[in-house]
Amino acid sequence: MDSDIAPISAIVQYIQHIPLILSYTAQTARKFGLFASWLIRSTLSYPTFLVLSPLAHILSITFYILGPFIVFGQILLDALLLTPFNILLYLLDAVYPLYVFFGVACITGTIVGLLARQLVVQINKLATLDSTQEWSGNRRNEQQAALGFALPVPSTSTRYDQKVPELFAGYLERR
Repeated sequence: MDSDIAPISAIVQYIQHIPLILSYTAQTARKFGLFASWLIRSTLSYPTFLVLSPLAHILSITFYILGPFIVFGQILLDALLLTPFNILLYLLDAVYPLYVFFGVACITGTIVGLLARQLVVQINKLATLDSTQEWSGNRRNEQQAALGFALPVPSTSTRYDQKVPELFAGYLERR
């Protein structure tokens, strides 16, 4: 039993030092990174300063000379491009609700028109049934299934063109 306890206590002694070892390793890596960064910055900073210092003065003088042209270009850009674009955006934002309203109205009108057309087609199918056809139970059931709704019981005259003169006979005689 003592042989089992001895290795476990040795392992525990090593494990308790792992956080300290990791801490020292992390500090060493951080300090090395800072040193490498300082070395690169100090090595490159003076030559960079020597190269970019005259360039900064040259750019400053160039922008000072070109200043009036730059301002004139900004004014032209603003007057000819940006202002009309902003006006167009404002008008489009103002007209957008009308665009949506008329778009919805057109879509609704199309749907209602198509439904009304289908209704008229179905009514015309009913009105143009030939009165000489025999209305057996099977024929009536086939027609009802094809149309999707119940058919009226046919009278002596079921043709639409025969009923129209009957409907307007009184009106035409009064004129």
